[in-house]
Parts: sequence; C-alpha cells; structure tokens
Amino acid sequence: MSLSPLYDSPAPDLQEPSLVNINLRDWLDYYKWRGLCSPDEESISNPLALLLHWPLTLYHIVAHKLPQINPFCIPKILINRKLIIHVIGVEKELSLLPVFKELDHLFKPQLRICIYFIGRHFDAATDRIVYHLSSRLSVSVWSGLYHEFLHTQKSNELADLIIGFNAGLAAYPTWPLTLSSIAETGVPVFFTDSCLYSSLWGFQVSSSLGLGPSKPDAILYDDYYQTNDSNQSCLFLNPFRSPIRIEAPGVRWSWFSNAFIFSPFYPVDYLQKRSDLPLRMALMNV
Repeated sequence: MSLSPLYDSPAPDLQEPSLVNINLRDWLDYYKWRGLCSPDEESISNPLALLLHWPLTLYHIVAHKLPQINPFCIPKILINRKLIIHVIGVEKELSLLPVFKELDHLFKPQLRICIYFIGRHFDAATDRIVYHLSSRLSVSVWSGLYHEFLHTQKSNELADLIIGFNAGLAAYPTWPLTLSSIAETGVPVFFTDSCLYSSLWGFQVSSSLGLGPSKPDAILYDDYYQTNDSNQSCLFLNPFRSPIRIEAPGVRWSWFSNAFIFSPFYPVDYLQKRSDLPLRMALMNV
C-alpha cells in the first residue's frame, strides 16, 4: 500500500463545498485511488477491506450523507477549520485505532479532525486518553454511556456529527435514553447495522420515542447517482461495508459489519414544525 494516494479521483468531482479531498463511491474507486489495483482493473478483492471498512464508512457518511441531512453545516465547519465527530457505542473500534489514520488522506488538509470514541466495552485504562494519529487527527477516549458524556459537555462543545457503528438499537436497554439525548442536541446522527432486520428495528425504537418514522421510506443501494435530498429517511446499503460474512446462529440471512446506514430521526425542520403546531393552529383560528 502506498504511503500516499497515487491517482486522481476515479469518480466525478464532489459538489463543493465539501469536507473531503476525493470522491470515492465504492471499494473499486478506493483501490484505484490508493494504487491497490490498476486504473483499468475491475477486481474488488483485497483483504484490506476487512479493516478499512471502519474509516471508509465514516468517510462515506461525511462525504455523502451529512450534506443530505444538514448541508448548511459544511461551510460552518470549513470556516472553523475543525470537524468534531462523536463515535458512540464503541467496542472493537478502539483496538483498530491505527486504521483510522487513513482519514488523514481523505479529509481536506485545512481541517483539524477531532474524533471521540465513547462507550463502555473496552479497556477502562484507556479512559480519557487522547491518541494523536497525525498532527491534525486525534482520537479522544471516554468510558461511559453517551448521554452521560453529554452531561459533561458545554453547549459550545457539541459534535458536528454523531456515528454509531453496528448499533443494534433494539438490542441494548440503554439506547432509548441515549437517543432522546441525541435528539435534544439537534446534531446529525447516523447508525450502521449488520443486517436488515436489526436496522428496521432501529427505526421502531426511534419511532417508539416519537423521534422518527416507524420504517424507512425505502431501502436503497447507495449508488452515487441515486442519492438526493429526498432520501434522508431511507435505509442504505453501505458501499464500504465489510466483505466478510458474519456467521449468525439461528438465522439464515447474511450479516456484514456496517452493512446498512440509516438515520432514524425526523428531519430537524419536521420536529420544529411539529413543536410549534399548536401556535400555528391558534394563529389560523383552528
């Protein structure tokens, strides 16, 4: 693997403003850009995907999903020259910390990237440690639940983006309180999950709290040309999912780490309109 990318973007340029250097649509684009295969090769078989699906999924969310949910935050981040990402429910991600250095090549060079790993299922000795992966890329570790972490933060210390890898929103009893706390911040949030069944249950959990729809608008293959502003409440097949199938006892459907991407919350403007509905009805003499 080259120390720095060898090729220009194999895909059409991203729309500006953007937080990333390069437009990568899938693993094949990445392999060509990184010099892992020749520009005319169509093979996407490479063992690096087993590790790099974590940072590449994060990249994909920042490059293609965040602008759909909140396009107005992109210029603000560029002006501040700082991108803050909270990765929540962290487990094995911390043991894979070195692979996140790949983000140094993917994000615009003027940005300082501050990532927070927040969770309970890792070595407590790493709590409150800051790892500097490069001169501009750092990962800070906080041991605990995310809603507890939020209580330690000031209002001007909120993230620009929240991500939960392989979340399993219906599998852990602590998620409802965390989801409610996230909704109060208004920060864009995306989750991934390893199978369709678990992803759909994520919508059900959010809906039961009054935070989002009970099911996605559609289930889409996340093609570059297919995404648009109307797809916020859709469930997307992640083009940078892990290529290795997870053996799941008792079920026959396929599981892949970070297989689907979704945001199970209503759009911010929807919640604002819903919250001021009584006032608007009063003004209309309804």
